[in-house]
Amino acid sequence: MNYLRGRLVTTEAWLQNLKPGFIIPLGLFGGLTLGVIARLWMRWISTDPEFTWGGTIGILVGFTLFFTAHSIVFFAVRKRWSRLSTMIARVIALPFSLLLFTAQGAVMFPTVVTGSLAAWRKSWPRWVRVILGMASLVMPFILIKDIVGDFGWSIATIGRIVLFALIYGVVIAITQPTVAKLPR
Repeated sequence: MNYLRGRLVTTEAWLQNLKPGFIIPLGLFGGLTLGVIARLWMRWISTDPEFTWGGTIGILVGFTLFFTAHSIVFFAVRKRWSRLSTMIARVIALPFSLLLFTAQGAVMFPTVVTGSLAAWRKSWPRWVRVILGMASLVMPFILIKDIVGDFGWSIATIGRIVLFALIYGVVIAITQPTVAKLPR
């Protein structure tokens, strides 16, 4: 928990106080930053590390476009664009989101879709959200099993798993303005 001037400051409160002009540049920077972290993580979990500029650029572009697209939707919601304009921004964000799920990233598409719906569709029945949340864990458990199978249990393996969870936790968090029910 963060305290600023004696008050509890949550991430949500911080985002609500963020000046709208910073939203899209922060989305772009955040996407590029997480893309770099994800690329380093991919190198760390590889048993046969291979570096290609094409793969690296693809990862960086995918994460940057994903974050930027969703930050535009967040900007639309914050600036109270019309419902139609916000819906158009949401629809346009979807194809840019798909770029993140090409090549090896395709296996995480079901996790992000079901995890995002479970996390952000709060008006849906609880049982539906629980089922979606459980479904979102299938692929991560398979990948974690593979990571442990490749490296065995160690502090480094735990680090690989924690970083994996953090990367995709952030990806699911970023989808909130696009997936959540629009405010009235």
